[in-house]
Amino acid sequence: MSAAVQRYNVGGVFLPRPFKVRRLGHFGFNVEKLPEGRAFYGDLLGFKASDALDFSGAPWFPKDADLGDPRGYFMRYGTDHHAFVLFPKRVMDHRADRKFAPEVTINQITWQCGSLKEIADAHSYFEEQQVRIQRVGRDMPGSNWHVYVYDPDGHTNEFYYGIEQVGWNRLSKPRDMYYRGFNEKPELPQMSEATELAEAASRTGDRALLEAVLEWLSERTGAISSEWAIGIEARVRALLSEGEAAESLYRDSIAHLACTRVRLELARTHLLYGEWLRRQRRRLHRSPRRRRHLHQFQPRPRRRPAA
Repeated sequence: MSAAVQRYNVGGVFLPRPFKVRRLGHFGFNVEKLPEGRAFYGDLLGFKASDALDFSGAPWFPKDADLGDPRGYFMRYGTDHHAFVLFPKRVMDHRADRKFAPEVTINQITWQCGSLKEIADAHSYFEEQQVRIQRVGRDMPGSNWHVYVYDPDGHTNEFYYGIEQVGWNRLSKPRDMYYRGFNEKPELPQMSEATELAEAASRTGDRALLEAVLEWLSERTGAISSEWAIGIEARVRALLSEGEAAESLYRDSIAHLACTRVRLELARTHLLYGEWLRRQRRRLHRSPRRRRHLHQFQPRPRRRPAA
């Protein structure tokens, strides 16, 4: 399982692997005494629960078994969505998609990397090195992009990039944002957290949150004044607007983003503009250029490796 002599460009620095561990991230336990564990880490040590994940609705969950509390708890001490997780061992022992050895009570050990590209490249690297991979994608809650692998003793190691931040209001992401979870290796690039939040707020009618995102964006676009930044701000303003004002902002966003190399954001604006037109019961004129951008959202066939 030793790596071949090769160098990888990791953010401009050549390294013997296509990722660099920046720090030890979060970790997790599969515990027998879940209520006592929550009291110890929460009441005694002061950790806060940011989210709970109910496993009772999972297809692999045994419906006729009394396993106690079926939920796992994400615990934090700072702004990271979770510093560690407490999951019920009796439930995890039944989990079909993530087998733990009977003697292993560590749910996960995680290592933070510096970019989403590093995570995607790490997945390919582990495949080449024949390391057993558990899964790849993006979890909700938490929003961290990841690849999970097993070490020789069966411990789960997660390499991740990005994690949701919980602010002064102590609120985590609404479940309406969970549609941005992934169960497969993500293509690059992906949309930013700010634009994700704006779209989720628009879909749920949370105008206050949408206005807060716009304020955050406006502070930065005023300093940057790039075509990309102006285009993104115009798109978010369109989500807050109606009628001719919304249409004008969508067109402004398309015009500015067309001047950039970030085709994903341009295609995303075309998509949102098309959805808005349909809601207005207006015919969407799909020009060849628009069809080309919308095509980026269709699954791409995998190419067979050259013989």
